Amino acid sequence: MASQVATPTPTGATGNRGRRGNRGRGRGGRQTGPKHTDTNSVSEPKESPSPTGEKKEETKAEISTTDADEVDICWICAEPVKYYSVSQCNHRTCHVCGLRLRALYKKLECTFCKEPQPSAIFTTSPDAPWSSFTPEMLPYKDAKLAISFETQEMMEDSLILLRFNCPESSCDYIANGWSDLKLHTRATHGKLMCDLCIRHKKIFAHEHALYQPSQLAWHLPSIQKSHRSAPPKEQIEGGVHPLCEFCRDCFFGDDELYSHMRENHEECFICKRNEVKDKYFRNYDALENHFTQAHYACQQPSCLVRKFVVFGSSMDLKAHMVEEHGADMTAKDKKDARRIQAEFEFEEVGGPGRRGRRDRGDREREREPPPQPVPSRPANAGARRREAFSGNLTVDTTPISTSRQQSRQGSPSPSASNVNPAILERHTAFLARVSSLAPNPNGAVPAMKAAVRSYRANESAARDLILTIWNILDHNLEDTASLVNALVDLLDDEEKKNDLLKAWNGFKVEVCVAKLVFMHVIRYSIFIATKRVPFTHTGVYRL
Repeated sequence: MASQVATPTPTGATGNRGRRGNRGRGRGGRQTGPKHTDTNSVSEPKESPSPTGEKKEETKAEISTTDADEVDICWICAEPVKYYSVSQCNHRTCHVCGLRLRALYKKLECTFCKEPQPSAIFTTSPDAPWSSFTPEMLPYKDAKLAISFETQEMMEDSLILLRFNCPESSCDYIANGWSDLKLHTRATHGKLMCDLCIRHKKIFAHEHALYQPSQLAWHLPSIQKSHRSAPPKEQIEGGVHPLCEFCRDCFFGDDELYSHMRENHEECFICKRNEVKDKYFRNYDALENHFTQAHYACQQPSCLVRKFVVFGSSMDLKAHMVEEHGADMTAKDKKDARRIQAEFEFEEVGGPGRRGRRDRGDREREREPPPQPVPSRPANAGARRREAFSGNLTVDTTPISTSRQQSRQGSPSPSASNVNPAILERHTAFLARVSSLAPNPNGAVPAMKAAVRSYRANESAARDLILTIWNILDHNLEDTASLVNALVDLLDDEEKKNDLLKAWNGFKVEVCVAKLVFMHVIRYSIFIATKRVPFTHTGVYRL
């Protein structure tokens, strides 16, 4: 409250004159002194002559019943209006709200139409326009607040609200300032006032709350509580001020605490990007520890000096290492950093009651006889290759190049002895190439045989076959291209050849575009991370 006392220009203000009626609501009025004969006032008892000539005092209940319809209600505070505050736009409020806006909030515009109002008039008239008032009708004025009054009593009832009145309802003490008022409440009433509420609340002095010493410790958590003090059973008036766990300081509200945390403590930008809100750290040392444990920070000395060089994934860190520290890396490290570890996951299509073509193929393979064992000492190398090829690569002895029409017609497959030895030689060479390129040859060859068999029987698409080769070769694009080209040469069905080539061209474009987009994202992330201005503060704090 910047200014509490206003000096009227005509006769001097009364010093410690009587107090206000209904002071808890801040409506103005006094308990002593000459009575005010306002027609709208219902607090003063009236006397009426009795039939015998004696005066009989009417009760307040009778007055409030007869005059209830005549009392206006302020549209801001919803309290009965004693005096009206009129501005040049002719919008009215009660005198308490008008005084609060001009003296405490320092707002000179009309709260209804938002037009600037350099002056105001306090009057008892509920409908007199601004232009009807003359200087002779307003002999009293407060120059600092630019408020004119009709009577001296009206001015005194209004300006007394700005004094340092004791908040205790039964006390009429008027202090000389906040320090004097706090000493008075502590010495006389054994109660304390909240300094945060005094600094931030836009209310009159007598409207502030008084707390017992044990209650104030719960209202202000920064005050050290006694271990024996139990939390209050009822809700504390004014609530609880939020506390910064790092500084052990209280703030008036959440907005003030948020500004303090942003300016004096640290926040992880990666967690904030992942929608983890209100997570703070005492200083940068604590934040750096969080970077090391929860994210992927660059441990190079130059990046540690720059600060905030941290990434949300290992792939982002690898891209940063290649781009920024590639000169210090070996060729093997660069190759490992450039390799993208893509993981494909397939979901089952259909519920437990639905089985697709892939399920039917699994049931057919379950009914297949086990592969014939290879003799330990074959007659010749060609027979050994034919037996291995016919027993492991296909369901029957039909080679890869057998046409799709023949498998659709369900004609009996030719025996291994009737297959061209040159074709068998090419198939064996293809499988040997798969074993030499795959990181896991033991699982690669059976997977390749199953994928080729499924594609040849129209149980899977060409893209599924390419994805199998891609996974077998550990996502190596060059080796995948060589195997796809070799497989195209083995097929004699022109339609399947074309399907496989089209699928391969589309897959190759997708992989190249994905790599290009990934590199752009990494560079943009590095740019954003390196442009952040570092702070200098430590700890973990969650609001």
